[in-house]
Formats: sequence, structure tokens, C-alpha cells
Amino acid sequence: MDGSDNPKHTRLGDSLGDITGVVTQAFGYYRILPTTNITILKSQNPEIHPPTTLVSNDKCDQLTFGSYNVENLSPTSKILPTIASHIASLLKTPTLVFLQEIQDDSGATNNGIVSANLTLTTLINSIKEQSGVTYAYTEIDPVNGKDGGQPGGNIRVAYLYNPQIIRLRKPNAGNSTVANEVLAGPELKYNPGRIAPADAAWTASRKPLVAAWETLDGKNKFFTVNVHFGSKGGSSSIEGDARPPVNGGIEDRMAQTALTAVGSPSSLHAIQLTI
Repeated sequence: MDGSDNPKHTRLGDSLGDITGVVTQAFGYYRILPTTNITILKSQNPEIHPPTTLVSNDKCDQLTFGSYNVENLSPTSKILPTIASHIASLLKTPTLVFLQEIQDDSGATNNGIVSANLTLTTLINSIKEQSGVTYAYTEIDPVNGKDGGQPGGNIRVAYLYNPQIIRLRKPNAGNSTVANEVLAGPELKYNPGRIAPADAAWTASRKPLVAAWETLDGKNKFFTVNVHFGSKGGSSSIEGDARPPVNGGIEDRMAQTALTAVGSPSSLHAIQLTI
């Protein structure tokens, strides 16, 4: 409040000196307006999380998994090389990567395009440049404008996988509107396929993608469910005027949870990453 500038490079986790100021509120949150600029006593170190110590041995008996919400990723996203670097250097190129918020090839341009081939191949090529690992991918294009997110972006969940270690088991992709089924075996009717895409719980929201995988020798199989729950848009802040606070999207999320958390046969080994 004295007109001086605060430090330019504060990070979450930094330790600050005593702050004297005026408590106010903005956008539903309490804030402090310091009377003088703040002092950093200790900076967060390291600046980013260190690389994982969980590393695949590039053989079928030791697989690694990673998950990354890439936040409206399109082929022209400036952050794409950074995301590729994180997957290559921090996640250490997991055998299987669960992705959320993959946009279509035209990004936020609302032109009816739903394919994400260019988005995914651009990411894969960037990862290869930084790690030497060449991923394959699988996903299902949504119906234009029906999966929520940034208008025109047609975000969806997808998988990257190392084809030198695992593969889709009996590939038979479904489409954006047909529901998958678990058949005797267990096997999937569609691989990959969506879970109950016509259910009202997924209105204007991403549909989860279930897939069956196997090691290259065909002796080991497992199942995954990649989930990106509906937006919390419409929620109010804890400190805002609404009392009790508005918990936006909770009904849809509870219904989505019920659809994806159904009990499965003991022989169906599933890995579910819920984001």
C-alpha cells in the first residue's frame, strides 16, 4: 500500500516474513493488502518436484503409469514442449500415460473438427525428441460440442502407451455414443470404449475411457479407466457471501462416480485414475 513492489518470483511454498496489512475481500476470498512489500525468508527448493524414482525396466514384468492433465492442449499450445519435457524427464516416460484435456486439432476454434490426431502426434513427436521413446496413442473422438470444456476445443481423455512393452488387447474401438460392456473372460466389447456415454450424468462433460491391455507375449492383461470428472463451474468460494457455499457440479460428479466405480469381477484387474 506504500507504492513499493513485491518480489517478482515468489512461489508456493516460500517462507515469508511478518506481514502487516489490511484484510479485504475480492472474488469471494479474503486477501491481505500489505502496508509495505513482503520479505522472502526462504525460497521453495527445488522449484519443481524432482523426477520420479519409479522407472520401467522396459520389460513386461515391470510397468509404470503416469497421469497428466494437459489443460486444453492443442497442436499450437506454447506449453506443449514443456509438457513433453515433464513426461520425458520428470515422469520418466511411463509405460502408460493417462491424459486429460486433449483438444481437437484446431484447438479452441469452433469449426466442427473433432479429430485430435495432430494434437496427439505433435505431443508424441516432442516427447520422442526429448527422450527417444516413441509412444502410440488411443482415444475416441467426442461428438462436436458435447463434452464440455473450452468452447470449440472438444476436450477428451486419451492414452499414450509404449508399444515396445504393451499393446491394446484385441483392439476394437467403440465410438463416442455407444456404451462399452464387460463380456465373459473378462473382455471388453469395445477396446477402447466409453462408459455409458448417453447417461445424463455426462451431459456436457467428458466421458471416461476404458481400455484393455496386454503384455506383448499375450500372457498378462489388465484394464484401465481414464476419468475426467465434470467441471466444478458454478461453485462459490468458501469465504464468499453464499451460505452455505454453493458446491457446483456435485450431483453430476456423484452420478459419474457411481457409473465408474461399479464392482468388477475379481479376475478383472483395473487401474483407475480419477482426476
